[in-house]
Amino acid sequence: MYNIKLPSGKDISFRAPSFKDRRDILREFDKTAGYLAEDLLAVKCLTHVDNIAVEQYWEAEPITIFDSWDLRDQSFYMEVFMNMFSLDEKARKAAEDQAKKLMGVTGDTTQKPKAAKLPA
Repeated sequence: MYNIKLPSGKDISFRAPSFKDRRDILREFDKTAGYLAEDLLAVKCLTHVDNIAVEQYWEAEPITIFDSWDLRDQSFYMEVFMNMFSLDEKARKAAEDQAKKLMGVTGDTTQKPKAAKLPA
């Protein structure tokens, strides 16, 4: 569990997302609703706002918890959340390098990756 103070002084607690959290969000996500799937994932991981549990918001539309927040608070929380639980540039580069290595690509990125050979 993580605790931070938002720019307005509001105290929030949140937890790390799981793959199941993301899968559940994407299963129900409506692209025309006016927010990002990542916003909803961050809401799903909120546990408390000023020591009040946030489960009540899941009975309605969960994203509405942000409706009463200052934009700075929501932006601040999203920045913290995404920085904590997304790959940074260094990790992305390491994953890309590992993938190239596994596919047999070295140095020259214009070279096509080798196709995996499957048993007949």
